[in-house]
Amino acid sequence: MAPLRTLRARLILSHILPVLVIIPLIALLAYFVLANQNTLTEIEIALEQEALRLTDQATLLAQVSGQVANVWSNPERAQEFISNVNLEFSTVMLLDAEGRILASSDPSDAARLGDLLESEDVRAILTGQSKVEIQYSDPAGRRIADVLLPVLDADSRLNGVVRLTQEVASVQQGFDRVYALLLAVVVFLVAAGVTLGLFLALRLERSLQQVTTALQDIAVGQPPESLPEQGVAELDQVYRAVEHLVERLQTLEDARRRLLANLVHELGRPLGSLRAAIHALRLGADRDPTLRGELLGGMDHQITLMEPLLEDLTRLHGQVLGSLELNRQPVALSQWLPELLVVWREAARQKGVPVARRCSLESAHR
Repeated sequence: MAPLRTLRARLILSHILPVLVIIPLIALLAYFVLANQNTLTEIEIALEQEALRLTDQATLLAQVSGQVANVWSNPERAQEFISNVNLEFSTVMLLDAEGRILASSDPSDAARLGDLLESEDVRAILTGQSKVEIQYSDPAGRRIADVLLPVLDADSRLNGVVRLTQEVASVQQGFDRVYALLLAVVVFLVAAGVTLGLFLALRLERSLQQVTTALQDIAVGQPPESLPEQGVAELDQVYRAVEHLVERLQTLEDARRRLLANLVHELGRPLGSLRAAIHALRLGADRDPTLRGELLGGMDHQITLMEPLLEDLTRLHGQVLGSLELNRQPVALSQWLPELLVVWREAARQKGVPVARRCSLESAHR
């Protein structure tokens, strides 16, 4: 049988297709992430080179500042010197021999000029260390490279300290972008899988709903709409069964109408003859023995003709309803039994069967 031609195949597909779509795409994305690891490694190397370049800038600046007179004794000359230095993306700070801030290229440090910069790195430089290079992250998540170099005079005495600070690109930011991309793609793929599964489920639900609607129409006596084939073996089989049921019910309805028409005809003709004979007898035909005998004979003949019809109806009733059950309930016999007793008593007398009434009809209720 061709694929997707069975309900089982469609149910299996609706469950595994989202997974079959998501897993390869996630694997492809994982490969992309792993491939980007090399890029991140290159970024890390670039950061190290950036730090080395920053150190070279600090060394050059320390050499230049050592050749400028009064930079380390005059804060105004120090600030003027920094203003003439053009170091892109870098923040320059000059400290005197005691660690106080002389000048800074960062306007936010203006209020701190003359303050002692409390730092273990600064103390290490003041005590004779040749260079301090540190990297850290600020509260905003930026990666900062900080280089401190001492400035010595011709007698190797400490004139001051040059501090260079620069923000470098963060490797963690690169990872965060990759993680965000991975999360976004996974969420998108899961949503796509759910949407695909929902679409398949709704298609199946729509097909089953058409069958349900057709059966409900049949239950309330309305002709159902035609059910088109859906290309699914089980559903098409159900559709054909419903169509066959509709045709069968229509055939039975037509047969019922013809049966009722035949019953009306077969019962109406003898009952009309019986009523005419009874009417003639009530008008005095019973006084003529010959006419009375003919009327009674005709009535008996009509009743004889009705017996096969009654037997057929009894068998049909038994086929439709099955075995009969007695439903006992109180009945006032005095309303209908006297007329029947007259007929039964006459029929019994003709057959030589004695009939005796042993109860009062006025008090009989069962």
